[in-house]
Amino acid sequence: MCLDPLLSFTTSVRRRKWPLAVAVVVAVTGMAYSLLWPPVVRHDVVRYSSHPLFHTALSRHLESIHPVAHYWYWITPGDIWGTLRASQTIGWGYLGGIYAAHGAFLLPPGMLLILLPVDKAIAVFHLHPSYPFPLFRPSAWVVLGPYEMLLSAVALCGIDALSERLGISSKRRVLLCVVEAAALWQVVVIWGHPEDLVALGLGCYAIVAAMDGRPVATGWLMGAALAVQPFTVLILPVVLAVTAAKKMPSVLVRALSVPAVLVAIPAISDFHATWRALVVQPTYPRTDHPTPWLFLAPRLGNHVVSGGPTRIFAVIAAMVIGLVLFRMVHRGKKIDRILPVACALSFTGWCLFESVMTPYYLWPALAFALLAAACLGRIRLALVLGVGMFATVFAFHYYSPWLWWGTITGSLLLACAAGMPFYTKPGSPGIEGTQRTTPELPVVTVS
Repeated sequence: MCLDPLLSFTTSVRRRKWPLAVAVVVAVTGMAYSLLWPPVVRHDVVRYSSHPLFHTALSRHLESIHPVAHYWYWITPGDIWGTLRASQTIGWGYLGGIYAAHGAFLLPPGMLLILLPVDKAIAVFHLHPSYPFPLFRPSAWVVLGPYEMLLSAVALCGIDALSERLGISSKRRVLLCVVEAAALWQVVVIWGHPEDLVALGLGCYAIVAAMDGRPVATGWLMGAALAVQPFTVLILPVVLAVTAAKKMPSVLVRALSVPAVLVAIPAISDFHATWRALVVQPTYPRTDHPTPWLFLAPRLGNHVVSGGPTRIFAVIAAMVIGLVLFRMVHRGKKIDRILPVACALSFTGWCLFESVMTPYYLWPALAFALLAAACLGRIRLALVLGVGMFATVFAFHYYSPWLWWGTITGSLLLACAAGMPFYTKPGSPGIEGTQRTTPELPVVTVS
């Protein structure tokens, strides 16, 4: 009996060996890019004069003393340091001040709890983070970098579990895993947002649990996803549409209770800072990419707008998609192959109505579009991959709001259309009557 949990864990790891191996590759290549790209590829250095703490007179004096006054530097994502700082606030015992102490953290505290082991390791080994002062080579990055990149395994394993549940063959799942890793690489390596990957992976597991008729697991998994990244609320209507009608209230209560409990403590301590971070959502159109919806965003100050109000339209669009799926299920139709497209459309609605965007916003929609295309064939998968690569590269360039926003949203809609099933193969797996007898063990496999 004591060996049963260990055997189950070993079996699960063995079945997810490819996502785990690809996550290790993401971490290795990401750290190689971070540490070696400046000296090996750029042949670039940072001089005293470029350091923000050295004024002009002091930098000239230092360079006169040391003629070769330069240092190799590391490429580290700036956003992850602010998240780490907020996590350190919890480690110091000040959970109520995570939004007051660092105004750039705009998410529920779920990700901060995940980063607590890194915070403790940094404190034990006396490592230096690149916050509040930027450092050329922050020693904390040797711990934080691999940790946050390995968190991509949550997304890869979740997508693999959902693709397995949808009946995709093992060979195509391996291909899909590599393609998804190529799409999510920039999210953790360049931007430093592992919370997006963790939340999306938990959301995929929630969909699998809903398809298997496990409402308790569905509710807690969705709650964990919402506690890490609130954008998973866009797939909550899809999860509810798959869930039995009698179990919807219990799933909804569990899903909302987890982030509510975590947010309650900082809200009681400092309601104004919590409200500003989670509801007002300050964004910066001069730094990121403004869209035509910018005129609806309330102004908060000099070149700062609120990104929260326009996201209501994306939530409404997601609810409409969930309602359509619910009516299809109520009529007895099988919607298993439509679920990835529905999730992709929900996340596309987020980009469609966003007032200020960043390139990594595209990844959730592309991830589900790739999954939907993998259910249909390699040609569809290649098409979505090509569209996704174009949109990802294009998103890093700055153009007029209409051109940039129109190209990005058009690419995402094209990717969703390429993953739309126009017919159903006989014998395709459905949601009804497909209960599992063991954890994560699929009943049907389609080659």
